[in-house]
Amino acid sequence: NPLVAHGLITVEDTGVGMDEATRERAFDPFFTTKSDQVGAGLGLAAVYEIAKAHNGHITVHSTPNRGTEFQVVFPLTSERPMIPTEPSLPAIELPPTQLLILLVDDEDVVRRSAGRVVRQSGHRVIFARSGQEALRVYTETQPRPDLVLMDLNMPGMTGDQAFKELKEVDAEAPVVFVSGYWDGDLERELRSMGALGFVQKPYEAATLRDAIVQAMTAQTS
Repeated sequence: NPLVAHGLITVEDTGVGMDEATRERAFDPFFTTKSDQVGAGLGLAAVYEIAKAHNGHITVHSTPNRGTEFQVVFPLTSERPMIPTEPSLPAIELPPTQLLILLVDDEDVVRRSAGRVVRQSGHRVIFARSGQEALRVYTETQPRPDLVLMDLNMPGMTGDQAFKELKEVDAEAPVVFVSGYWDGDLERELRSMGALGFVQKPYEAATLRDAIVQAMTAQTS
């Protein structure tokens, strides 16, 4: 909106830069070019979400072996500017049935980023920040969610603990687990109890969409 004053923050370096494939995924949650021991890759995803929360916009320009420049634009008034607020995803075929999906994760940036993928895949999404809240939201929502995407490692009640209590409320509760920390024995136990799938962090948007499709296919087969 040309009638609204904006502030511009520019951050640049003269480092190794990014190729096109890396640049396209720069704001994906959990994406990182570092080793598994160095971090979860939430930094730029968090910056994106902060900019969006302030009605702002962030762009990245990068050239391999020359460096990278990030520009963040914020409106200087409370009027909402006419700027893009959602990153574009590759065109996907919308599902024949719109699902209601309960997304459970204690990380704010993960909930927002994964929730955006769910919505852009044609489904509705509701949120819970903990295992305890997931139980409450699931039981209070009518009709009940078609699918639960459950983080495994959360403070307080963990995802597997919430799943076991959820099964006492609804033996058919459809749950897919999402986690960056994996235990093969625990996975086998949860599958034996009816878990529909597991998604390993870090993941791409397409991986999450595929997990949703596979879980719903498993329910109807």
